[in-house]
Amino acid sequence: MGFISTANRKRPQDFNELEGQDFVVTTIRNAIENNRFAHAYLFAGPRGVGKTTSARLLAKSLNCKHGPSIHPCNKCESCVGITASSSIDCIEIDGASNTSVEDIRRIKSDIMYPPSSRFKIYIIDEVHMLSNSAFNALLKTIEEPPDYVIFIFATTEIQKVPQTIKSRCQFFRFKSIGQDLVKGRIRSLCDELGMSIDDQSLSYIARESEGSMRDAYTIFDQLSSFCGKSIVFGKIEKELLLTPYEKIADILSLAVKEDAKGILETFFDLQRNGVQNEQFVSDFAFFIRCLLLHKSGISDRDMTYFSPEVLSRPDFASLTPDNLNLILDDLLKLYRDMRYSINPGFDCELFLANLARIRMRLSNFEIAKRLAAYERSSSDGDSDSDSGEAAATIAQPAQARPVGTVSPTRPESAAKRAASSSRAASRHQADAPSVKAPAPERADSGKAEGSATDSDMVGDVSNYDVAAEDAFFDVFKDDLIN
Repeated sequence: MGFISTANRKRPQDFNELEGQDFVVTTIRNAIENNRFAHAYLFAGPRGVGKTTSARLLAKSLNCKHGPSIHPCNKCESCVGITASSSIDCIEIDGASNTSVEDIRRIKSDIMYPPSSRFKIYIIDEVHMLSNSAFNALLKTIEEPPDYVIFIFATTEIQKVPQTIKSRCQFFRFKSIGQDLVKGRIRSLCDELGMSIDDQSLSYIARESEGSMRDAYTIFDQLSSFCGKSIVFGKIEKELLLTPYEKIADILSLAVKEDAKGILETFFDLQRNGVQNEQFVSDFAFFIRCLLLHKSGISDRDMTYFSPEVLSRPDFASLTPDNLNLILDDLLKLYRDMRYSINPGFDCELFLANLARIRMRLSNFEIAKRLAAYERSSSDGDSDSDSGEAAATIAQPAQARPVGTVSPTRPESAAKRAASSSRAASRHQADAPSVKAPAPERADSGKAEGSATDSDMVGDVSNYDVAAEDAFFDVFKDDLIN
């Protein structure tokens, strides 16, 4: 016999082997023991979590020669036929390739013939792919089928199944497999095969499988074929063209030091080693996400993935959660925009060049907080010095800027600050007595009425408010000087 994939070889043959779906197992076990079978079941959940396997186990439990039993024998003709997908009384239908009304009519005509076993069971996988007409043709059949017919539907997209179908079925929602369970199953498999695997490789398999046991077994098959009897993450990382997280940490350290040249040289070195742009952005975003969780106090290794030593570099101490949020937001936007870019490498280089100035950037929350502080200071203080100090608080960023750089001011923030300075100027104007020069007598009494004089054209210079100019200059002095 040829090679059988681990996912097929380790497929559960008994409900006791189906892990991670306790509610489904308990409910079906009680139904079988109490002889309370539904005429239609609907299994929904992510890929590779046991929906089709549960449907086959239910079929074997109902049609087993020694059943109905929660523990099918797996030896009788019915059990062997269901396991091999060759049973004439357990018909598996691919919903993706049998979507029309004619396919449903064929099923309706076949159910009129009684089975040779206890039940005739139809398992329709990916049922959400059926057309609306096909769903409508099924309604009467699944609502009042013959006593010996049971339908089991499986889908990964429950939102595409009409409510009229859901209401006629017993609905079970399958959940993703936890990372600890995935690691335990892979480690047990390695012990069974006499193989060794390091913890970092286990974490990689658990993370990449995204809660799918089938995906975890598939990744394991690939890694074991490449590494042989000993699976080491260092070898995997290089050959699968993953971004070494030490390099990502180095880039982040260089960003703290504002070393744009070093950042770009590190990126070019990764490109020469074959790392793809999309993979680089994805791995970088994952590292920032883990660092942000660590900064937020999350210590669960399954969530942060990396050791505390990696995430607690001294260089990272000056990075605030706001800084990390800005980086992660930029990476997510970059990944979306790369699809339409003329050259994704250019987009990566632009992001990395801007990364060197990350500590100079202010988040919207920080800008709003500083504006609120300025407005409180302006409302409480009546002197020019108080207004000047508050305005300086707004103009000064979180970190000292090198001479010659432009203040990173947003248009809406400038407008708000200009409004605040205008209010401050109004208060100064109200406090200071207004002095108006007496209007000069007209020298030319014969001048035409309604014609403007030079004084009218220039305006009343006595109303010029020096305090307003000072307040405006205090707010925008950095931009004006630079």
